[in-house]
Amino acid sequence: MPRNKSAKHGSKRQTVNNKLTSVQKMEKNIIQTPSKLAAQLNKEIHAQKKKENKLKNALNKANNLLKNAAVRMKSAQQSKKASNSKKQLSAMKKTHNEISKTHADLSKQLQTTTNMLELLLNQHAKLISLDDCLNRFEKEWAKSLKKTKAKTKVKSQAKTAKAKAERAMEQPRVQLTEPMSNNEVKAFDEVTELAS
Repeated sequence: MPRNKSAKHGSKRQTVNNKLTSVQKMEKNIIQTPSKLAAQLNKEIHAQKKKENKLKNALNKANNLLKNAAVRMKSAQQSKKASNSKKQLSAMKKTHNEISKTHADLSKQLQTTTNMLELLLNQHAKLISLDDCLNRFEKEWAKSLKKTKAKTKVKSQAKTAKAKAERAMEQPRVQLTEPMSNNEVKAFDEVTELAS
């Protein structure tokens, strides 16, 4: 019978220990979550910056093409002499319209990418500050825990000293003396009679 009880008691201890370790793991994960998310956001920020740079380069190329197409259209409009110039002018207008549409699309994409990048940077800053706050909180918590442990030690030492003092007061020390002589006993009896 005692073995069964000890086995049950041991399993209870194991479940309590398992619960404590799982709580500690969860706490550690919670504390590490902002830094993990910040690392992921950092990767996304780098990707958005690359995308933004590519869009800026493409937009600059579209601007240059648009300017060149505008210059060609003006030169084609000025030379209305040839029959080929009308065909060239209509083709240049089509390319100019396509380039302007591409330019507008690229500028919209660049704007959305810039907005997304700002949003990611704000979220990254929030996560970094949250991580800093959690780290500071953890350090302060550890300090306060050390202080409370020190206070409890001081209090327990003070309590033990106080208890020792109380015990000493409760138990008066009896000094052994020599037995009283007959004359002293008679004098003591007289004093007690007079007092009563």
